[in-house]
Amino acid sequence: LDSLLQEIYKQYLELVFTVVLPLLGLVIFNTRVYLAIRENRRSSLNTMLTATSHAEVSLAKVVLSIVITFVVCQIPRIFLAFYRSSISERTNMCWTVGMLPSHPSWMFTLTAIQHLFLIVNSSVNFFIYCFM
Repeated sequence: LDSLLQEIYKQYLELVFTVVLPLLGLVIFNTRVYLAIRENRRSSLNTMLTATSHAEVSLAKVVLSIVITFVVCQIPRIFLAFYRSSISERTNMCWTVGMLPSHPSWMFTLTAIQHLFLIVNSSVNFFIYCFM
């Protein structure tokens, strides 16, 4: 039972809770922000933009910039999560028979790039907040 739960977690739940659901949430919520901005611009075509609506549009641009940066920087992590999920059965089988699973060298390189992108994402956010 323990190995079955571990297999289910490694193959499905980790991928769903760390990749699929967060990305789905980002897409849904930011689509709603985009549609609200578009509706706001349509409704204000005949009238001047108030200072409040102009500030809201600026803040929405900042949020969308941060989300786009986040998604771009998470692409290596997303790819690795799907890859790890796809090979988890093979990895578990190796552990079961007492062998060390071998992974391709590109996986370790991409993991290092993933960590670099995490730092880049945090650093770029500072500039987005300051200059947008």
